Amino acid sequence: MFLFKKLVGHFISPVFFGIGLVILGLWLHWRGKSVKLSRTFLATGILIPLLAFNSGFADLLNRHLEYVHDAMPVQRNMAIPDLKFLVVLGGGHVENPQLSSLTQLVNPSRSRVVEGVRLARLYPEATLLVCGPQGTHHSRPHAAFLAESAIELGVSPDRIMQLSSGRDTRGEILEISSVVGGQSIGLVTSAWHMPRSMALAAEVGLNATACPADYRTQSPKSTFGSWFTFYPPAYETTSRALREYVGILWLNLRG
Repeated sequence: MFLFKKLVGHFISPVFFGIGLVILGLWLHWRGKSVKLSRTFLATGILIPLLAFNSGFADLLNRHLEYVHDAMPVQRNMAIPDLKFLVVLGGGHVENPQLSSLTQLVNPSRSRVVEGVRLARLYPEATLLVCGPQGTHHSRPHAAFLAESAIELGVSPDRIMQLSSGRDTRGEILEISSVVGGQSIGLVTSAWHMPRSMALAAEVGLNATACPADYRTQSPKSTFGSWFTFYPPAYETTSRALREYVGILWLNLRG
């Protein structure tokens, strides 16, 4: 199931989907069947990838994920219960021994661990839990890099616990649940990843408070000019958002 989900995730791509429609349109045209339908497929196959590169469209998709949960306040909020654990979900890294562990993290992971460290200072009694499995081509688990990054940012090693068995978000949530039980946790992950993560946390009965980080759209409202801007980072944002929507849909269908 894990490999199947990874495979499906790679195919949820606007470019891949667009190419499929173009091929289908060309095939219909070559067979001389339904010229109108073939042109529709061709036009749609070109339009979808183009739209995915649009900044306004990417922000629109992402905003409906990122602003479901409020960001944690700058100062400690008495309305939020004491958090026993601060849990940083894994992302990714690229190994390079010449660099610090923090620098080896990919941007989402770096943003997550920085937010985790910020909250660790607000909640000095909380244990920092970092998650991430051992990659196929990596010498150590991703959790080790997150832990070392937190130490580089000033967190005492005594406060950090590593979890490395979960291979995806669901696996991480299950492993977290087995460790923390019903104790209160602050769940730190990218804002665009938070709705699905919180849904999985609720599914297993975790007492979780959302602590979003790594915002792709810093403003809750789009600008008019963004709809006339096309650039590669927007495509990455669109693709990531689509995968999250599919993941949420799968959770809802699964019940």
